[in-house]
This record gives sequence, C-alpha cells and structure tokens, in this order.
Amino acid sequence: MPKMACCGNDYIHKADCPEGQKPGEFRLPPAQAPWDSWDALDTAFAAIAAETLHARGRYLDFNSGHEGYAVLLEEVEELWEVVRNHHAGVDDDQGYRLRLRAEATQVAAMAVRIILELT
Repeated sequence: MPKMACCGNDYIHKADCPEGQKPGEFRLPPAQAPWDSWDALDTAFAAIAAETLHARGRYLDFNSGHEGYAVLLEEVEELWEVVRNHHAGVDDDQGYRLRLRAEATQVAAMAVRIILELT
C-alpha cells in the first residue's frame, strides 16, 4: 500500500515529500492499483464511520486504554481467524473477501473509538 506523504509530518521526512507539496498538505501518491482513489478511500472510511457509530450506540465508552486495547485485540484476533480459515481452505475467495472486509472494518472502528474516546 502506498504511503500518504505530508511535508512537515512527524512520520515522514521532508525528503519524502513530492516536489511542490506544501507543509501539512496531504496527497495520495499516483495511482498504482485500481483501489488507489479518493472514491475507494471514501467508501472504506464511510464503512468505518458507520461501524464506529454502530458500536458507540451499542456499547458504553471505553473506561481506559487497557479496555480499548482489549477490545481492539479481540477484533484483531477475529480478523486473524478469517485469514487462518481462508489459508486452511475453509471458505471461498468471495466469502473470504467479504469477511476480511467486515473484520478489518471492525478493527479500524475500534481504533477510531480509542482515538475519539480516550484522547
């Protein structure tokens, strides 16, 4: 997956910034795969936002970083189970992709909840 570049970002050095990019300005690198577009990102982020709101409506806020981590870890373990089952030949490619997307969305939603509720 290509990294998002940002001049002045703590995680990416200015040397990595494309020519002409202003400090603090985010841009996707040139498309390298069919999913490398803002539309694809919007779709993924909308699913993550919907899952985050669903979880916030269903469960109480996290009480601590420990609790947030435990819930996130549980979701990661469910994602790993989907990957293991696919590797073992338990499900077909289409079912795998759907389950993988659903579990990855839940992982991202729990990470968002940690950000929103604990920081």
